[in-house]
Amino acid sequence: MAADYLGKDPVAGTRMVKQQKERYLDPDSRAFEGYRAIVSGLKSAPMSIDPRQTLDNVRRHQDWQVAAFRQISDGFLDWLPRGSSGIKTQPATWADSNLQVRIADTVGLRLRSGKTIVVVPYLKEEELAKPTAEMVLVIVEDKIAEICPEATPVVLDTRRGREFKLRSNANRDILRASVHAQTSAYADCWARVA
Repeated sequence: MAADYLGKDPVAGTRMVKQQKERYLDPDSRAFEGYRAIVSGLKSAPMSIDPRQTLDNVRRHQDWQVAAFRQISDGFLDWLPRGSSGIKTQPATWADSNLQVRIADTVGLRLRSGKTIVVVPYLKEEELAKPTAEMVLVIVEDKIAEICPEATPVVLDTRRGREFKLRSNANRDILRASVHAQTSAYADCWARVA
């Protein structure tokens, strides 16, 4: 399930699920590889001596997405906390009924203070809405012990360098109920679309 499904109006959401299902079932589709290079760069940049050079090298080899990659890398680098260093994260799978969400493309950071964060990069052109980010954060928070124990989850709208975190007083029960309702709707829609 893509984060951009969360919060969509029903008709737009159904169209999106249909397109995703068609790409998923097409053995020749490379739709899920479009951002692979930049995600790899985002993960390795904080571990390198020169994060900007690492991301510039990625951009140089992606002619067809150079403008998008520039926005993503510039937003990420502007946001990247000073003195932070990259740390490894592990993939995890969050499941609800018939749906599994793989959490794999995260960036782990150790801040200068010693605290750790796990960043879920949002790469799309459309601006990320706070309610959508909060639902993603709840999913990641539920699996944080597998991804990077004791880290704080963060969603980063990379093109704008905008960070989202769950407040300590956020009503997680309501957010989890919303996530389960959305994932149920997504799974039902997946089963029904041609």
